[in-house]
Amino acid sequence: MGQVWPGYEGPENLKTLKFERCFPVDKEFRRYMRVCPAMKSFSLKGSILQTYPLDFIDAAFPPFPPADIWGQLQSLDLSGIGKMVKLVHERVLSAPECTVTHLYLEQCPILPRPVYDHLKIEFLSVAGYRPSTDVGNAFDEIDAWASIPTLKKMNASGCELTQGQRDELVRRHPNVIFNVNVEFEESPRIHF
Repeated sequence: MGQVWPGYEGPENLKTLKFERCFPVDKEFRRYMRVCPAMKSFSLKGSILQTYPLDFIDAAFPPFPPADIWGQLQSLDLSGIGKMVKLVHERVLSAPECTVTHLYLEQCPILPRPVYDHLKIEFLSVAGYRPSTDVGNAFDEIDAWASIPTLKKMNASGCELTQGQRDELVRRHPNVIFNVNVEFEESPRIHF
């Protein structure tokens, strides 16, 4: 984070912010995030959060200037984070101001149920989703996400699905392009 590259104008112009595979994500990152009002893409992929994710995000993005990140963020990557359900539910699924179009929840142990009214999600990756038996079954959870009206593409590779369930997803949702390969395939990330 100490290097400056040619053409760098400062964090206020930063559009993509990644804290991937960090342990732990702490106050230093929070302070840095506060000065990035132009951010469109945010990734915590594989990181271990020191506090509950919602507390972390609220501390980093308070509901006053410089910006409300949830009204401008387009790409959100929470892959490999176990404690993301409440964050996704409160900041993406139940927040009418959320503008996320690309959501990455790869290899997460639990998927929250989607709420459709305001969602703008066009691409979703739940690759590697293998729920424990007390959570539910992968087909029902993935099928619920595939029902989002704005969804165009979904990566459900490496999920705990039978061939019949893979075929059924494609049949039920003809407007969605699926990757339902048996083997896990990480999605390429889109940054705005």
